[in-house]
Amino acid sequence: MIKLILAAAIGLLVGVLGGMVGLVLGSLRLPAVYAVIPSPHIVAGTALGINTLSAFVSAAKHCKAKRIDPYVFIFMGSFSWVGAFLGGYFCGLIPAKILLVLIGFVLIYSGLTLLKEKKKSSTVEITAKKVEKGKIAGASFWGFVVGVIGGMVGLILGELRLPIMLKRLKMDPRIAAGTNVTIGFFSGLSGFAGHVLHGNYDLVVLVAMGLASMVGAYIGAHLTGVVKRETLTKVIGATLILIAILLIRKGLTL
Repeated sequence: MIKLILAAAIGLLVGVLGGMVGLVLGSLRLPAVYAVIPSPHIVAGTALGINTLSAFVSAAKHCKAKRIDPYVFIFMGSFSWVGAFLGGYFCGLIPAKILLVLIGFVLIYSGLTLLKEKKKSSTVEITAKKVEKGKIAGASFWGFVVGVIGGMVGLILGELRLPIMLKRLKMDPRIAAGTNVTIGFFSGLSGFAGHVLHGNYDLVVLVAMGLASMVGAYIGAHLTGVVKRETLTKVIGATLILIAILLIRKGLTL
């Protein structure tokens, strides 16, 4: 019962913060899950399931608005989904200490990304109208790599996939955002399926924290502006780096 209440409370808090800044914040939710579940492997599967639930709302919105490039979705997406499944399926083969260190480094990257985030412009710049299809093979390969890493550590890792779409494929930022989060949703499902086959998930925490995160995101969206977005993202980024250092230290001492 205590675990259920703690999971729901953490999920609600992370959901509110994510809703306020417009991010899924899977990287912040991951160590939060670890605070409730002691096993890194079960944490990875459970966190991935929760993050997939959280990504569903955003993916549905983008699908409804038709902000998805079908070509990139099919080709880059399919490689990402296969990678995520393999990452989730073979996660159990990785020793707990190595998995913790890997999670730590991914969280450091996510934290640095938030710390370096620039203020968003009120208008969205369009860099190109058509995807450079000749570069899709290379982008798909990196999509596979991102999928494997995300499946292993329990994150969707859209922050790693989005720059590939913008810089390599020269996509319209709005279409890239929609395509990325939709690929991420299905990558999460695929990776979670890999974890489920080995029983690497905690259903109680997944449901409690997942539903609470969705409620929190709804509340947070209505609190946007209470705290400056730039200030909040930097605080979250610094927190992630601190948590990452602690996880790496724990992994090295196991």
